[in-house]
Amino acid sequence: MKEFAILQRIKIIVEAERERIMSRKNRVKVNISGEEFYIKGNSSVEHIKKVAEYVDLILEEITKSYPNLSSRKVALLAALNLTDELFKLEEQYNELLEKYKKLVGKENKEA
Repeated sequence: MKEFAILQRIKIIVEAERERIMSRKNRVKVNISGEEFYIKGNSSVEHIKKVAEYVDLILEEITKSYPNLSSRKVALLAALNLTDELFKLEEQYNELLEKYKKLVGKENKEA
């Protein structure tokens, strides 16, 4: 029960932070594949730049590996790679969450 209360508090804090972040917008100039873009978003400037740098890195790696691909196909491969990473991380998160719930359940039964 104690862990559940902690998780509930964390959820409330996260929701409050999300509300605070959603109320402000940042406009950031980034360079992706040699082109300048202005990205407007609720995330911090640092986060937006970090995301843009990562996308640029993925596009660069694919372009180096497949120099004859059109920019459209490079973008599609990048989208597929990034989505694959997201899904794998989501699976890992869910597995860890289940392990955590089982551990917490055992501790509560023993207490």
